[in-house]
Amino acid sequence: MPKFSLHSKLNRIQKLIAEFENGNTPQARDVSLVLSRQQNATMDAAWIKQKTKRLPSKSAALKVYEQQLKVAAMWHGRLERYKVNQPTANQVWVDRVTKQAELQSKVDAELQSAKHALVQALHTDSAISAWLDRHVVIVDIDHMGLDDMPRCITSRSQSNLANTAGKHLLGKQSIREIKLAALRGALEELQREIDVLYPPLSEEQHQQQNVKLKHLLARMKGVR
Repeated sequence: MPKFSLHSKLNRIQKLIAEFENGNTPQARDVSLVLSRQQNATMDAAWIKQKTKRLPSKSAALKVYEQQLKVAAMWHGRLERYKVNQPTANQVWVDRVTKQAELQSKVDAELQSAKHALVQALHTDSAISAWLDRHVVIVDIDHMGLDDMPRCITSRSQSNLANTAGKHLLGKQSIREIKLAALRGALEELQREIDVLYPPLSEEQHQQQNVKLKHLLARMKGVR
């Protein structure tokens, strides 16, 4: 294993952190080399703990709800596109108010089916709440709009809270996030060590060094 000076190690850790933050994936070996044995062990333990949080297969009831919600979202998307679509002059005349009402009715019907599927799923599978991105109270479901409906934590919907702050509330981390956290922790620890070994100079010490440097330069000029 190569030996690094404290400052070169600091630079290597900073570069690896920058790579992760820029969306790149450094080699696992490069990350391991800049971490101590204890830091590597802590990182490995964090990943093992994350894997124990991985959920079992989705229940059939959850899949029915998820599919029904997708259908409701699809019809809602059609409705929104129709609202902004401007008919051209050569189009056949259409009663847009009636058409829009029909689409809205379809959205409402599919959303109601999704709500029914969610209630059924909650009654059928006691573990379903672990798959959802938010806490759900059954009596509140009937009053929810499409965006208020809970999403599966694996959903790609922008309404999935597990993709943003909810992900951290659920304690979910990817291997990239765990490695990045380990590097940041190592950086802080190393910086503290450097500060102890190489404390910053006071103003008086800076002045003394400047005086010594001036005398040294003067002597070098005298030798010439």
